[in-house]
This record gives sequence, C-alpha cells and structure tokens, in this order.
Amino acid sequence: TDNETGDGTGNETDNNTTEGTDDNAGNQTGTENETDNGTDGPTEPTQPTYDPSDMGQFWVDVFRCQAGQNITQVDDLSTAAVETHECSVSITMNETHITITTNGLPDHDFESTLACTQANDCTRAQNYEWTVPRSPVNDTTGGHDATNCPEANGDYECAAALGEVAIAINGVPFYGPEDGPGGDAVASHHGVYEEDRQPIELGVCHAHNGQGGTFHYHADANCLHWHPDEGEGMLDYNISTPAAVAENTANGSHSAVIGVAMDGYPIYGLWGYDDQMNIVEMKSSYKLKDGETGYNGIDDYIYLQGLGHLDVCNGHFGPTPEFPDGIYHYHSTMRTVKATWASRTFCCATTVKPSLTRAMAAQIVRGSEKHGAPASGLLLPVVRAARAAAKADNSPMSHRFPQRSHLPRSCFGCWRLPCCFYVNEGISCQNPAVLFEG
Repeated sequence: TDNETGDGTGNETDNNTTEGTDDNAGNQTGTENETDNGTDGPTEPTQPTYDPSDMGQFWVDVFRCQAGQNITQVDDLSTAAVETHECSVSITMNETHITITTNGLPDHDFESTLACTQANDCTRAQNYEWTVPRSPVNDTTGGHDATNCPEANGDYECAAALGEVAIAINGVPFYGPEDGPGGDAVASHHGVYEEDRQPIELGVCHAHNGQGGTFHYHADANCLHWHPDEGEGMLDYNISTPAAVAENTANGSHSAVIGVAMDGYPIYGLWGYDDQMNIVEMKSSYKLKDGETGYNGIDDYIYLQGLGHLDVCNGHFGPTPEFPDGIYHYHSTMRTVKATWASRTFCCATTVKPSLTRAMAAQIVRGSEKHGAPASGLLLPVVRAARAAAKADNSPMSHRFPQRSHLPRSCFGCWRLPCCFYVNEGISCQNPAVLFEG
C-alpha cells in the first residue's frame, strides 16, 4: 500500500462532534460517536456500515478521546503515585485528507517501564499531528526502497522500522517492530533472544514510553477492546504468551478496529474472517529464518506466501463488520500458522509470597533493574506486583498475581535465566531445578 501522507492543511473542517451522515461521504452511519462499532461483543443488527471509498466519517465515529465523549482518567502503573492522565483527540478533514491531532496519552492504565523507573522520564502529554488519506488506494507503482521491508522487494512503500507507523484509536502512536538497538522488541519481550545491547521492557498491551515521555505500542493494543471482569484491572490483561494475548479478546466476533495505518487503511485486532467467513485468529505469513531469533530485527524474518492468512504487508482484502462488501485492512497478529518463536516458551512453576511490604517491593524493583531482567522473564509479573505494592502504605498487604496473568499452573517464561534467583526477595519456586522448553 502507498504510505501517502499529504499536507492536510487546506480547507479543513472541524468534525469533532459530527453525527449522522457526512454530506461529502455519503456513508450510512449511526447517530453516536461510537468507539467500538459494536464489535467488542457479538455483532448487532444495527451495526453501522461505511463506504470504503471515503473513510472520513468512519474515523470520526471510531476515534475515542474526542471532545464531548466520556474520557476516563488513567494511571501510570510504573510509578508510586496515582496519576490522572487524560487522553485527547481531535479529528478534522478536508476533501482529500484527515488530520488527527492528539496528546499521545492512552485511555487505559499503562506502564511507562524503564525510561520512567530508571531515568524518571515517564509518560507525558505530547503534541502530535498526523495526516492520512481520506480515500486510501493501493500502491501499484512499485520501485520503492525495500530497506525496511525486504520481503516486499520494493513493490510497496515500507513503513518505518523505528518510530511511528500507525495511530491507535485513542491517539497513541504505534511504533515499528524494532527497538532502539535494532532487535524485534516483541520477540525479545517473549524471551526468544536476550537483548544485551540496551535494557528493553514492554509493559501491558506490549507498550512503553521512550525518551521525552513518548508512550507507544509495539504490537497488540487489543487491550483497547478488553473488558476486565469485576475486581480486575489492566494488569490482568494477559501478555504472558502470544496465545494468551489472543484469548484476551476471544469473544466469537470479528475484532474491532484498533487504529489507522499511515496509508489510511484500518487496522483490526487479532480475530477476523477466513475465506469461509469463520472467525479465526489471524496468522501472519512471516516466520523466522533458520537459526535466527529476531536479534537483527526485520532482517531475521522471511515471508512465505500462504503460510498464514495475510499478505506481505500483514493485511488482506475482505469483509469486516463495518465494510461488509470488503476493504483492504491490516490485522495485529502475534503468531504464524507454523511453529516460530511465538509458540516457544521457557517455563518454570512459580509462586509468590502472599504478603509484600513496601520495603520488599522496592527491593524487588531494584533487584530487577540491577540484573536487567527483561519483560518476558520470570520477574515481569513480580515487578508489577512489587510496583502495585509500592503504591500502598508500608504495612504488610496481601498481594497475589491476578489469575488472568498466569500461564497454566502459574508457569512464567524464564528468559534463559536460572529460575527463581530472587528466592530471598519474596519469590519461591515449586521446582527451581526444572527449566524446560514447552
């Protein structure tokens, strides 16, 4: 697809509160600024549908955090304080382009992770402005630089390997797959390789913030449409394995839209329609090259047409609930059809002492930073528990891992480290001698 951006500066009209039908679009829409288009649960008969040749009204309807909408204050779970962050999004458009202005703050509790806990550079409001085409078209020109997507052979313009490649419907940017040192941030998070060039930790929803307080997603973002059960919080959104991520939003329906790519096409979550219109977890057609781990980023992957459901751009043409006659769209995926890194986990059974004091919590956090434990390892749930305890007072408190954050039988990835090397800091293993690939 063509990553057309345009200038989006002429004849803009403020459509922040647009309702009903846009005179220019001719789209059949609902009468409210809906944020999930009814796709979080089973599709309703009143599902609004849109004209894919003009996406203006669609984006006005699906983007959250706009003026007049209900905006919830959210907390950075990496800090001891309880913050009151609020997201902000404004949508304007002219005849050809849509301009999205945001402050880059999410509408769910989040984790800034290491930039915040180690350098006090925590998530804060930004001043973003992106422009995307109102009527996206396929790129048929070819001849593009293939550096950032070598498997496309120059047939399509590449999204950036680093930095912003898409915008989530809450105004938070998606970054490319690679982290600062050049490795696959998600593969590192799930323990496929040890990122030894720079400490990297992804938090809930596979997100974190970078320098300057710039919060962003590297993958997933399906927590946008996750509904916690009573008594649950955002840390109960399970990112322990790729399979667990998919199960978070497995409700028998096509996934809702989670964002827009810079070329103007929509990005959906993990669940979509296969060729027989069955709801399936969408699988990528990329796999790791033999002997590679993702340490070298995108260069470690090869595209095999037909391996999964999606094309070389991780998208396909087909119907969605909002576009029943079909539209080209992307999916946020975590796995391929055949075994790759995403199906490999390193496990040991773990338990946590039922009581953590603030002092113990601080000791665990300091220990994790000292050893550079990655987000994929045994310590991520422990550090989260510690940070949650650190928000409480100094008296002993009962703190157990949320049930949904567990792998079966409380098994967490061990990141090739000796299991339970924090036995004396509040953690014990049922069988610390066992480390196996499962």
